[in-house]
Amino acid sequence: MRKKKYSVVLALAIAFLTATGCSDDSNSSGASTKGNYFVAATQGDFTYMLSVEDLESGTASIVGNAGAIEEPYAFTAFVSNGTRSVTAMQYRQGDPSIGMSYNINADGVLSKTGNEFQLEKGYGTWGSFGNYIVAARSGQTLQDNSTGVIAYLIDQENGNAVTTKYLHTEGLNGGITYDGVQENATISGIVDRGNGTFLTAGVFSHGVTSGTGGSTTATVGNPDECWVFELDRDFNVVRSFQDDRISYSAGRYRSAYYSQIDRDASDNVYVFSGAYDNTSTKNAGVIRIPAGGTDFDSYYWDLETASGGYRFRKVWHIADDSFLIEFYNEQYETINVSSAATQYAVVKMGSKDFKWVTTGFPAKANIVGTGWPFAYNGKMYFPVTTDSAQPTVYVIDPVTATAKAGLVIQADGVSALARLSY
Repeated sequence: MRKKKYSVVLALAIAFLTATGCSDDSNSSGASTKGNYFVAATQGDFTYMLSVEDLESGTASIVGNAGAIEEPYAFTAFVSNGTRSVTAMQYRQGDPSIGMSYNINADGVLSKTGNEFQLEKGYGTWGSFGNYIVAARSGQTLQDNSTGVIAYLIDQENGNAVTTKYLHTEGLNGGITYDGVQENATISGIVDRGNGTFLTAGVFSHGVTSGTGGSTTATVGNPDECWVFELDRDFNVVRSFQDDRISYSAGRYRSAYYSQIDRDASDNVYVFSGAYDNTSTKNAGVIRIPAGGTDFDSYYWDLETASGGYRFRKVWHIADDSFLIEFYNEQYETINVSSAATQYAVVKMGSKDFKWVTTGFPAKANIVGTGWPFAYNGKMYFPVTTDSAQPTVYVIDPVTATAKAGLVIQADGVSALARLSY
């Protein structure tokens, strides 16, 4: 099974900030770059937040950059709230997590915005909803001694004010019991429906326990079904969605739960399942909730067969109905929480077109770290570190599934990219 070389991944990977400008003299002492692109790069135990003008060419450095914001932390999750801000959150092995947000002014200068905040119970999944960043941790003891989710809504329009919400998860799958015990849910992913509600996937197990540093799923009673819940701002369940064509929708890395649900440009919600649970009889695949729909429709695509026998961990929307998928490196492997996943494919949902990203992109065996990518103007910008080169932004064209090397960052690694606007 894949050996995990992927140390800088989406959310519980090692966070990095990329460096500052992309001009030829970006290394010069005291140089300061401005721009609409946010880069988070790491050097040792520090993260450097920078704004740059271009991600498709040039070199940026954290050395001698007067515009860099230095933070004495390694961040594990970065969440964009549209283009107004980027929020960085630190994972602290079960201790309270801290976070802070960044934006740019009219001159393209990066700065902190709002207050630094603390999440008492930490988090295992995260996303953006309305004007909030949502961070949630499952398997927690609630005020009435039941088990559920403690979630934090971080208000991007009110100085990062934090509101705590609770979700009782016992029996949300209809009260099914195993040995007389109802199952609890671990939630994964936050997808804004644009109507005051959001979607999250549920992973049901015989009790959800609180492991070291994050949520832990116990024995999954039925790994051959998928649950999704629509919640309002107060974490009330508006409706539930259930289907048995795929397994549960969640990617795993250590105690992190990566979202495998996302919207396309027409607001159809695609619910992917990487078939993480090795006891499931279902292939990795995807089903759909149509725009405004109250149930899954008939859409189904067996992505494990389309890929030649690979399962996957992460999914990102690029443009229209195209998505980028992060696949595990070995075929038909027994997956665990530290299996390596450093190969990528572009999938087009309507035509069910599948293309591996190989041309212009590093070989999977050479990738030692990746960061959080982002999509803009029909392209995916993906920070990758290899065993023989400095961190580089690769620009992926979803039409051809080809990539080209862009901005090179002179740092240990890059944890996240984003676009900001004033």
